[in-house]
Amino acid sequence: LHLKSDENERVSFVDLDGVLSTNITEALIEFAEIAKGTRATKPLYHVSISPEKSACMTKSSWQQCWALHDKVHNLEGLSFIEVEHQKKGRTHRHRVYSRIDIETGTARNLGWTRIKNERIARQLEVELGHSVIPGKHNRAVLKQLRTENLNIIADKLSYLSKTPPAVIDKNHSEWQLIKRGVPIEQTRKELADCWSRSDSAKSFENALAEKGYMIAQGDKVPVAVSLDGKAIPVLRAINVARKKVGEKPIRKAELNAMLPQNLLDFESAYDFL
Repeated sequence: LHLKSDENERVSFVDLDGVLSTNITEALIEFAEIAKGTRATKPLYHVSISPEKSACMTKSSWQQCWALHDKVHNLEGLSFIEVEHQKKGRTHRHRVYSRIDIETGTARNLGWTRIKNERIARQLEVELGHSVIPGKHNRAVLKQLRTENLNIIADKLSYLSKTPPAVIDKNHSEWQLIKRGVPIEQTRKELADCWSRSDSAKSFENALAEKGYMIAQGDKVPVAVSLDGKAIPVLRAINVARKKVGEKPIRKAELNAMLPQNLLDFESAYDFL
């Protein structure tokens, strides 16, 4: 857990629950030592809860948030580090959990985290009276709420079934790229422009080259690699840029049809550049 401080941000609250250590660094080391006795390759789980700036969050409100989060994700009873972080007048809290269940010596199973997090957020927004923010998985969230007989909450959110799935402006990976100096907005516009003025795989490749990019295969999806070796997923970048100007998103099949049959992997592309 890396926390930096400047004039706009500060840590005002730290809670070490279920650990012997007295500070964050020692607690993380303790989590790592516990994991060594298991087969877990990803023993830590990090999450943050960031209410709207105008929200009045009491001690009881935070307890309500974490209680629901832990119940839905099956994290109840696990050790964690909690930090309250204040930045530019906005308060949010982070938790890092040790996924290792001491009694069983195994890691608690996590799955469908994004859908679960949206469900948690929508439920808490209703219960705490905060503004409701549509997500990407609105229908799945409503279905799950009704499955658990939370029909009053589902009824209040029923209009979300007709709301187009939200496109998150910047995901975690993109924020990390921004921290490393990647101009995300400029890159998106350039990639979308390259797509719009291309009518074949070759013209797309040439347009990208003119802007200083080449396409490579990332861990999961095709990425545009810049001259300094930074990579950004192509399909998402193009579609976020197109949405902002009112254009229809392109489909994965459309993009694949405009790519070379044998894409270089990221490392090879970086060497080529």
